[in-house]
Amino acid sequence: MVGGVIWKYAFNHGEQAFASALGVVLFFAYIVGNTMHNLDRQGIASGFGFLTKAAGFGISQTLVDYSEVSPNARVFWVGLLNTILVAALGVTLAFNSIGWKAQNFLFNAVGVTANLAQVILK
Repeated sequence: MVGGVIWKYAFNHGEQAFASALGVVLFFAYIVGNTMHNLDRQGIASGFGFLTKAAGFGISQTLVDYSEVSPNARVFWVGLLNTILVAALGVTLAFNSIGWKAQNFLFNAVGVTANLAQVILK
């Protein structure tokens, strides 16, 4: 409570905003610096270099060409496409197994969600 009073009367609104923004920036700078230091100390390489290395494992269900020597970036796309396929099949089966009124509700819910994302992004 006392800190709030000091904060309220010691700073005007511009100074409060600046101090808050500076605090957030310093906090994230500390987190990033500490993380980089710890990764370096333990000899762990960070980055996206692993995406070009061979995956070394097989995936039985693929929509695109894939083998064990394919890069890890290809594994990401295979997994993403498999997820989209399973989701599409699940939604189709769910829509076919319920009545029209419930199906209409689900279509409206999906439509509202899609429109809400468009409104938020504008």
